[in-house]
Amino acid sequence: MPMESYTWLHPEARLSDEDRQAMAHWFETAAAAALARDMNNQ
Repeated sequence: MPMESYTWLHPEARLSDEDRQAMAHWFETAAAAALARDMNNQ
């Protein structure tokens, strides 16, 4: 995510709610996949 000081000068760089939701979903999916992979390696 862009630094707050950057978005002051470049408001178009701010993430929309939709962007935040997409990122959250991606991180949740990646975390679940990593956890499953780690559990299978034990």
